Amino acid sequence: MPRTIAQAISVFSHPLFAPLYGLLLIFHSGTYLSYLPYEVKKVIFLIVLLNTVVIPLSLFPVLYYRKFIHGITAERPKDRTIPLVIAAALYGIACYLLARLQVSGLIKIFIQSAAVMLVLTAVVSWFWKISLHMLGMGGLTGLMIAMMIKLSAALTGILVLLIVLAGVVGTARLYLNKHRPSQIYAGYLSGLGFMLAALLL
Repeated sequence: MPRTIAQAISVFSHPLFAPLYGLLLIFHSGTYLSYLPYEVKKVIFLIVLLNTVVIPLSLFPVLYYRKFIHGITAERPKDRTIPLVIAAALYGIACYLLARLQVSGLIKIFIQSAAVMLVLTAVVSWFWKISLHMLGMGGLTGLMIAMMIKLSAALTGILVLLIVLAGVVGTARLYLNKHRPSQIYAGYLSGLGFMLAALLL
C-alpha cells in the first residue's frame, strides 16, 4: 500500500468524522429515520458538525500553542487525554441540543454513547495508545448491527462494506506504524461492543 494512500485513508477515517458518518448512515437507512423532514436533518447535522468536528479542530492549534499537546496530530498517548475530554464535553453539548429538539432516541443514544466512549478512551489513553480510528469504525459497525436488529433495517450490504472498510483502515494504520495489532483490535472491538450494548440494552 503506497504511503500516500494509507495517509489519505487515515484522514478520511479520522474518528472526528465518525458521528457525521453515523448520521449519514441513519438518514439513508431506509427506516423511519430516513423520512425525517429535510430541515430537521439539516439542523441535526449542523449541530453534530459544529460540536464534533469544527470546534474540536479549531481548538487543536490552541492546545498545541499552550503546550497541552506536543503535536497537532496528538500521536503520543498522554497528548490525547485533554483533547478527548474536551471533545466529550462538546459531544455532551450536542446531546443537550438534540434533546431540546426532541430528536429520535436512537440518534441521541448514538451521540451520547460516542461521548462516553471518548471519556473512557481518555482514561485508557493515559496508559495505552488504543486506536481511535478503529474505535470509530467499530462504533459505526455497532450502529449498523443495532439498526438491523432494533429497526429491522435491511443493511446487510452496508454492514459488509463497513467491515471491509474497517479492515482497510486497520491495515493503513499498521502500515503507517501508528499502532500495534493489539491496539487495532482493541479499538475496533471496544467501539463495536460498547455501541451495541448502548443501543440494544
